[in-house]
Amino acid sequence: MGKVDQEKKEYLLSILEKLEYGSLFITIHEGVITQLDIHEKTRLIKKNPQPKNRQ
Repeated sequence: MGKVDQEKKEYLLSILEKLEYGSLFITIHEGVITQLDIHEKTRLIKKNPQPKNRQ
């Protein structure tokens, strides 16, 4: 198993803290992190409209 330097650890944690919906793929070659693929999803939540008062 390779070692992860502090700078990469901090960068990974910052990504995870910001990611609300999605995924993070980490590519490792010969025990070294070489690539990060961040797939973020944006949720467009429709708020329920207020019911109209019918008179």
